[in-house]
Amino acid sequence: LAGIPFQLRPEVSLTRFNLKEAVAGGSTVTDGPSQLLGAFGNVEVGLGGGPVRVYVLAGLGALSLTTDAGGASSASSTKFAINGGAGLRFRLGPLHGFVEGRLNNVFTDQGALDFKTVKTIPLTFGLVF
Repeated sequence: LAGIPFQLRPEVSLTRFNLKEAVAGGSTVTDGPSQLLGAFGNVEVGLGGGPVRVYVLAGLGALSLTTDAGGASSASSTKFAINGGAGLRFRLGPLHGFVEGRLNNVFTDQGALDFKTVKTIPLTFGLVF
C-alpha cells in the first residue's frame, strides 16, 4: 500500500516433523509423525530505507496441529495462534531477498499432547523475482 508505513502479509504454512519422547494421553510417544498447518494475517512495519532494510512483523492466525501417536491413536485440533519477529530485505541484482525469524505461539488446552502452549521458531530465507 503506497504511502502507508506498513504492509499487510497473509501467510499459509505447512510444517512436518517427528515427535520424539513426547507424552500423549499419559503414555510416551516416540517417532510419531506430526504436522502444523497454519494461516496468519501479519502486519509488517519497515524500520528504515536503503539497500538493506530492517522490518518487524506481528500477526494473528490459527494452526491445525495433527500428530499420529504410532498407529492406534492420533490427535488433531485447530487453535488460535500469535506470532512476532524481525527480518532483513535486500537486493541481489535484479532479485530481492529476505531473511526473517519469528516466534509462533499456539495456545492449546492441556489435552492429548499435554502441552499448554506450542512454540515454533521458523527461520526463513526467500527470493522474490
